[in-house]
Formats: sequence, structure tokens, C-alpha cells
Amino acid sequence: MSTEPTPPEDESSGDSNTQTIFVSSNDKAVTKLCGICSKIPAWFWTRELENDEEISVELQPFKEMQTEAQNGCGLCQLLCSEEYYNEWGYVLTNTLLELGTGKLVKNRKRGFIPIPSPWRPCSPAAADEKSDLILIQDWIANCQLHHTNCSNVTKDFLPTRLLDVEAFSNGRSPKLEDDIKLVRSASGQIPKEGPAPQYITLSHCWGPPERRPITTTQANLPVRMERISFAALPRTFQDAVVLTRKLEQRYLWIDSLCIIQDDENDWAQEASTMADVYTQSYCTLAALSSGDSTAGLRKKTQTNPDMLIDISANDGHNEPFNGRLVSNPNIWDSEYDGWWVSEPTGTKYRPNNPLRYRAWALQEKELSTRVVHFGFRQLLWECGELEATAQLPWYHAVRKRTRRRPQGSILSKPLSYRMTARWLNICEDYSSRSLTKETDKLVALSGIARSYQKYFPNDKYMAGLWSSHLPLALLWERTGFPKDRYTTEYIAPSWSWTHPATNISFERINLQILTRKMGRNKPDKWLDELEVVGFKGQPKHGDEYGALEEGVALELKGALLFEADAGQVDTWASIHLYKNGVKVGYCEPDTVSGLVEAQLNGAR
Repeated sequence: MSTEPTPPEDESSGDSNTQTIFVSSNDKAVTKLCGICSKIPAWFWTRELENDEEISVELQPFKEMQTEAQNGCGLCQLLCSEEYYNEWGYVLTNTLLELGTGKLVKNRKRGFIPIPSPWRPCSPAAADEKSDLILIQDWIANCQLHHTNCSNVTKDFLPTRLLDVEAFSNGRSPKLEDDIKLVRSASGQIPKEGPAPQYITLSHCWGPPERRPITTTQANLPVRMERISFAALPRTFQDAVVLTRKLEQRYLWIDSLCIIQDDENDWAQEASTMADVYTQSYCTLAALSSGDSTAGLRKKTQTNPDMLIDISANDGHNEPFNGRLVSNPNIWDSEYDGWWVSEPTGTKYRPNNPLRYRAWALQEKELSTRVVHFGFRQLLWECGELEATAQLPWYHAVRKRTRRRPQGSILSKPLSYRMTARWLNICEDYSSRSLTKETDKLVALSGIARSYQKYFPNDKYMAGLWSSHLPLALLWERTGFPKDRYTTEYIAPSWSWTHPATNISFERINLQILTRKMGRNKPDKWLDELEVVGFKGQPKHGDEYGALEEGVALELKGALLFEADAGQVDTWASIHLYKNGVKVGYCEPDTVSGLVEAQLNGAR
């Protein structure tokens, strides 16, 4: 049996002003509590979580809690949602359990997390359209009011074309299923009095050829400018239009409709403005869990499986406390990546978050000031100062993007380490993503590259690399097996990490940055003997951050090893190199054909 908890000195659980209100994830009061849970006093919840001292109250054995959960106790249902194990791996069935707060307790598997101001208790966590809208509105309002890093966006940019979702409202509030039309920002169709109007952007998967979304072409452009039937839009586009209206915004940008898809010049011009399109957007809606435009922003089969209870407590002595007790707090990165773990086997699965693994979606995510991700299990929020989930919408504050402008050599000043490491992480992430058209490899990264130029002001951008990173940045290596491309068209120069079709890693350059940051400035000796003399390359469409014409060259000066003999191939498809019988290094061909050629002809 549990014992009655003892309140801290000078605090009484019998004060007439004390009260504790429990509310479940479906916004219904947890009116039924077992005898033990109903005796947890208000002072327990109002204690400061950052206190070094752990505070706990005894509950009851797990087996008895399971019985009370079956009888309808809401708190026992949450606490019994998973089994408890001792240090030897045995399930605790008869051991007396405790509920505690404090530094050592609050980060455990059961999360007990305070709800900060201005967030209100019972912030929506259920996966339905009404709760989604309330939560999105709260996130946007909180960002606009409190995030200085997200308010530095200028208001003088508009994309070339936008979708007007109020075009046929005739002065009234638009109906959710009203038709829309395409408008040009330079044609006078969009009012320009004062700051440029706000617009919302959509990030989505195009899907396989048989499920490609509705597009704008040279032939149907005049029709699109007249009217686009709401019924003709795929489900994801319909959801985006409806949500744009509910968020009281008039304009929406969708790539397939706002770019003329069969006009190479228009496509190249619009691709070069992606940094502005997403950075200046009011908010980006990312259909993270939808594999094509027919699935909608959120799949209707989705639910949030994790239980939670919001707690509002007043002990009559301390400040009233609002907190959320969560059965299994979700990590934002895991939710975004889409990984979940099967219990009890511990096997990892990756559910359907296909947008996470598309190359174009990376810059749409990185460049946007605010993003709402419609994830596999729940909504995710991302902005310059906060990454949060529907489960924990205020948690946690981050500084994922810095607005500070580093000065000097990228590897010589501590201020620049962060931006260099961030760029290399983006490159590694990008290399793991898929492209429908392999020739888009540099174009789909160009928006991010353009936005990073201000961090490397004296650098020249060269096919995915910055000049101040050379020659060290040539030490990228593939992390998977060699893979041949599906196209024979020119993609990128062979010395660039954007050339191979496999995942790449910058482990060597990251190690150099780390050692210099720690004050151990002892770079590899060969760095002093290798000099970058020059770079020659011609942009394909006049955009130095985009695709390049074939024939790009990087001129280096240094010692040259030639006519090395190719030895055995190890398990990672790396070829060991020998000179006069002495091992001098190894090489990693990017393609299967390159591997075979090196084995047959040796290295030259």
C-alpha cells in the first residue's frame, strides 16, 4: 500500500485554496481517479522542477495500477501505458512505484514538463483538423510576438506568380471550396499599397508519373489565369487552399502551378528565386507524410498514439502551475525523420514520411521562416527559435539558424566554425535525398547556397563547395556502395561531392574543424603542400549557384602520385593503392563502372 505523501515544511495539502485539475488529450476532464491518484496533493505539482532536490509521492505497485487503469483511472492509464523494468530487465509488477519531479526525474521516459507563458493548458494535441488549426494559429502568433530571429524578414518581395484563393469571393468571406486562379505579381492584379502582401508556400512530393500533380504549362497558362476549379485540384492542394483561407491569408504559392513547367527559361528563372520565395513566406505547409499530391496534407489514418494529461494546480502558496504529463515524450528529430521503435523487440522502422527524403524539400525546409510539418504521427513546428511537436507545442527552444555574419577565413576564426559545420551537415543530409531528375542536383541546392553567401562573403561558390573550404573540402567520401547514375547527362564535376549518386560524408573536414576549435591547430601536412590555383566553370542558365555547363575545372598545385598499382578491394568497395609494393593509400570509386575499370586497369 502507498503512504500518504508528506508536504514540504510550511505547506499544507489541506488548504481550502488547493486544487488540481486533470485534463486528458481529448480535452475532456479526467474526472475518474483511483483512491491513490486522487490523494496526490497540489503542492506536488507546483514544486519548482529545476530544484536540485527530487520530490516524489508514492503510488502503488504496477500490477495494482494496471487494475485501476482498467477500472477507468485516467492517470493510471497514462502511467501504465508501458511496462517498467528493473536493472536486470525484469518487469516490475509488485514493486512500489513513485511519481517524482526534479532535475533527475523530469527527463526520464515519462515526461513531466511545465507549460510556460503564454501557452495555455490543454493546448491541442489530438490529430484532427480543428485541433490542427488552433495549434498552427498559436504557433504563428507566438513566433510573430516573441521570436526576434524570425522577424528580420523584409516585406518587399513577391514571387512572379501566386494563387489567389479569394479571387471569386466577391467581397464576402471565401467559402472553403471556392475556385482559385493564378495571378502575376507584376501585372497589377495584386495590391501593392504599403508592404507586399503575405503568402503561404506549400512543400510537397510530386509522386510517381501516374500521380503527378496538376501543373501550369505554356499552353494552359491563360486558362490558369482565368480560373482553376477547386474540384480539379488534388487533395493536398485542396487542403492547402482551405488552410490558407482559415489562416486568413489570400495568396498561396505552389511550385507546380506557379512555375511554367515546360518553359526552360521560366523554370530556371524561378528556381533562382527559391531563397526569396521561401524566406519571405508567411508560413510553409509541408505535407511530410504524403507521398504524392493525392494523399492530402495529413493522412486521415493518422492518430497520435501517445497519451498525455494536462495538469493545472494551485496549492495556495506557490504560483499556480500548469504542466503536461506525457507517457513517452517524442524527440523532434525522430518524429521528422519518421523513425519509430517496435516494443518489445526494439526493431526500428521508418514509416511514411517521404517528403523528408526528397532533395528539393531540404531547401524548402531550411529557407522557410516558419514551417508546419504534417508528420506521420503529429504536427511538427519549426522556425528560427523553436522546434516543437503537437505533443509538446512549446518545447524546446533552439537556435538552429544564426543570423550572425562571420568575418575572415572560414577556418581561422571560432565564429565561423558553426556556419561551416552547418553547411557540411546540410551537404551530407542533401546527399541522402532523392531526385526525380538527377540533373537538378545543383539546382535544388542553389537556394540554400545563395542564402549562405552572406556567411562566406569573400568566397566563390563552386559546384557545392566554398573556396575557403578548399582544399580540405575535397576530402569528402561516400558512405555507401558505388552506384551508377540513371542518366548520361552532365551533373557536376567529379571532384565535387555533388557528383556521386551515393551518400557522402565530410568526416575528415569536420575533424579538422574540431581540432582547430580546440586550439590544436595541426592540420595534415599535405594541406601546406597543396594549393588551389584557380577555378573555371560556366553557369548553364546564368546562375552561378545552379547547374553548370560541362567542362568545369579546378586547378591545383602540389605533389602528384601516379601509376600506383590497384590492390585488393575491401568490404566497402575501396581499392588499396600500392607503389613499389608499399601501400600508399586507397581510392573509392563513385560508380560501379569506375570500380570495375580501376580493378581491370589499375589506378593512374
